[in-house]
Order: sequence, then C-alpha cells, then structure tokens
Amino acid sequence: MLAALTALKDSVAPGETVIVVTHGGPLYLVLGWIKSFGVMATVMDQEQGNCAINEFAVDGDGTLSVERENDTGHVDAESTL
Repeated sequence: MLAALTALKDSVAPGETVIVVTHGGPLYLVLGWIKSFGVMATVMDQEQGNCAINEFAVDGDGTLSVERENDTGHVDAESTL
C-alpha cells in the first residue's frame, strides 16, 4: 500500500490533482505514515467518518502533508437512505 502511494506521489506533476477513493483501513495506514505514528496510534488514535474527505499535498521536496482530515461537512446529517 505505501509503495503504491509513494509511486503515485512520485508521478504527480506540479499543480496536478489526483483523486483516490479508498476504505478506512488503508486511509488510517496512510495518515499514520504521514504523521509518523507508531502501529498502535495508527490503528487506535484516528477517526474517519463515513464519506470523509482527506486532502494531501506533495511539497516541493516530495514530502506528503495532510491539508484536510476527516472532513464530513458535505454529508447532510439529517438525510436518511
């Protein structure tokens, strides 16, 4: 998973936008890796709401950073399916 993320990150051109859709497990792994969390913190100390948006940026030196995390503002809490 992290190898695929690294390959994707390395292939993104400056100013390019990429959208990745995933489940919570891989997302926890990516967030924990970016934040330099240990295994327990990666699994236990993070939350992701359903349909949450997470935004990452690739800095000039290739470093990933978290720009937006667990944003569920687009989800209408009163709607039901």
